Amino acid sequence: MSRIREMLPGEYGLLDEFLYQAIHTEPGEPRPPRSVTADPALRAYVEGFGRTGDVAVCAEEGGEVVGAAWARLMRGYGFAGDGVPELAVSVLPGHRGRGLGAALLSSLIERCSELGYPALSLSVRRSNPAARLYERFGFREVSGDDGEAVMVPPLGGRDESARGGAPFKRARAAALRVLTAPGLAGRAYLQGGLVPWVASGRDSLRPGSYRFVIL
Repeated sequence: MSRIREMLPGEYGLLDEFLYQAIHTEPGEPRPPRSVTADPALRAYVEGFGRTGDVAVCAEEGGEVVGAAWARLMRGYGFAGDGVPELAVSVLPGHRGRGLGAALLSSLIERCSELGYPALSLSVRRSNPAARLYERFGFREVSGDDGEAVMVPPLGGRDESARGGAPFKRARAAALRVLTAPGLAGRAYLQGGLVPWVASGRDSLRPGSYRFVIL
């Protein structure tokens, strides 16, 4: 069984392998040599990972890290603007086709949203089937060429933004931070529409007012 969690600093060295595995090749096309990841344009995705602003989550199975999704502020192939981190998602061969990529992407998007990033970006070859996964998560093309597309989603989701309210996951995360803050235990309470959000972990999509009460 897989567990999606934050990647630990001691595991950042694994990103070298995940970077290599993230390189897309067409069916029947030979894999590039591993030395390709020494190219400065690719090294930028993992070199010195762990600096301020870097975010990484991973999939663990049986004590082994079998997938990773990470993002950092950089000017890579998928650069979409200052302040917008570029992401990469990779799952080891033998563990693909079971939804790990989608789970990793969802976790990374949620984490970056909690950190206040306005958006994320990525670069994907147009022939890569992963492009359809990104589209399902709301990524839309903002630039590109005949071979590759740069895609960006607004964090929080278009539908939630259209309702004019705070994105569900961000609002719930903020509520939980307040409710568990040192010094507020037993004094902070919720009223109104946010109560079922926090209790169930699901957005009912019904409008409503909510507020914190601190005694």
